[in-house]
Parts: sequence; C-alpha cells; structure tokens
Amino acid sequence: YPHYSITTTGSSYNEWMRHYKGDVSKIILVKNYHQDVKYIAALNQRIDESLNLFEEKIRDKVQLVFSAHGTPISLVKKGDPYSLQIKETIEAVMKARNFSHEFHLCFQSKVGPMKWLEPSTDKMIEQLAKENKKHLLVIPISFVSDHVETLFELDIEYRHVANEVGIIDYKVMIGLNDSGIFVEALSDLVIQQLHSIK
Repeated sequence: YPHYSITTTGSSYNEWMRHYKGDVSKIILVKNYHQDVKYIAALNQRIDESLNLFEEKIRDKVQLVFSAHGTPISLVKKGDPYSLQIKETIEAVMKARNFSHEFHLCFQSKVGPMKWLEPSTDKMIEQLAKENKKHLLVIPISFVSDHVETLFELDIEYRHVANEVGIIDYKVMIGLNDSGIFVEALSDLVIQQLHSIK
C-alpha cells in the first residue's frame, strides 16, 4: 500500500508478525511511499495515457477525480495518517503537472453505519454534473492494481451514476499494475532499505 493505515499496512504487518517465528530484529518495514518520486511519475504517466483517450478539444477541461478507498472518521480522529497521505499524494501529482486541470478528492467503498470520509465518489459525480463539468477522468488513487473496486465499483457502478446525471465523458484510469516506472519505484525502495542495513 502506498499510504499507511492501521487498517491496511498496519493490520497486514501485525498479522504477519503473529505468525513469523524468525529474528524480528532483521525485519525492515516500508510503511508508506506515498510521495516517492517514481511512484508519482508512474501515476502521472497513467493519467497522461488516460487523458489522451479524450478528444483533444476538451482535454484541458477534463476534471481529475481522485477516488480513494474511504475509512471511518473515527480512525482519522485516532491519528491514522491515511487521509493526510492521500492528500499529499494528490498534491505531489498535481504539482508535477503544474496544476494543469481542476481536481477533486472523493472516497468510495463505504460499509456499515459509521461516519466515513466524505464526499463519496457518487456524490462527487452528481455535484460535478450539477456544475456542468461533464468530462471526468476517475483516478483510483489509493489502489495500485485493478480489482473489484476499480473494475466493478468505479468502472461499472459509478459509470451508471454518471450516465444517470448526464456526464458526457466518464473514463476510469487503469491501475498502475505492471507499470515499468512503478516496478522501478518498488525495487528502489527495497534497494534503499538494503543499503541502510549495517
């Protein structure tokens, strides 16, 4: 996970430690890499590829809709850094693009009755339609690979919402998946940690 949350990296690490029987002193954990230069470059490469799918005459009007997996507000109040790191990633992405497009942050995949981070992705789509901003590129910012939350939730469920409210262009950026720059980012992180071992 690029962004650290006690519900993702934290819980995975804790579960792994529960079963690990080796020397704990030799374990190095990369908690997050949400501002890594190559990670940001990989995101921007995918964004560029996706923007090229829009007609050139409207390309500069495309709204960049960053959709992140939501978390309960209670976690934020407990100091979970996830939502702040998401914002820092978006800031780094847009800074590298010289803030070329209007951009928005929203959250998806809410479950249960608790209060979660807002606005929700569906509400953001509806709001942009009301503002007559009808060319959207949805960027799954907290996911590095395509799966049910990108392929179904974003690309099918929310496409239906977009169609219902009159969005003209609705495209979902493909995940980083096997992006060469992203693979380099991950390998560099590992190499950096190996060099730090004394």
